[in-house]
Amino acid sequence: MKIIALFGIGNSHKTTSIKLFFDQYVNLKNGFTNINDMSEAGRKDIIITAIYNEKIKVGIASQGDSRWFLEKEFEVLKDCEIVICACRTKGNGPSFLKEKATETNGGIIWIEKGRITTFNGENYGSFLCQLQDQSINNAIDLIYNAFKGIVSQRL
Repeated sequence: MKIIALFGIGNSHKTTSIKLFFDQYVNLKNGFTNINDMSEAGRKDIIITAIYNEKIKVGIASQGDSRWFLEKEFEVLKDCEIVICACRTKGNGPSFLKEKATETNGGIIWIEKGRITTFNGENYGSFLCQLQDQSINNAIDLIYNAFKGIVSQRL
């Protein structure tokens, strides 16, 4: 299993970035079929599997705030060849992902998701929103490029 982990501190829009990756690439097909959404109704987080190019089972999970959530997600995604997930920088999440990569003879691509903040709570209005949007779009592009890199080695 190859893992693409979008990691960062809390409230850095990891879940938003992963959901938008799903919306922009998987949900619009782009080579993905057999999309199976196992997300809990009413929750903002997603857990999804899909088949890419009729060959590779891919899992996408956005919760990842703790080891407990990651363990639940990976139990559902255990048959996936590639998993795209969120992970906080603190706690036992990173060590769980390392264990899972070792256990499955896979690897991890870590993509760091930063948070846009200001000093002394200064309000920059829409400019900060534009920076945050750019940060999210950069994360989506990095996830996609990492995914395509892994796929190119497998096909």
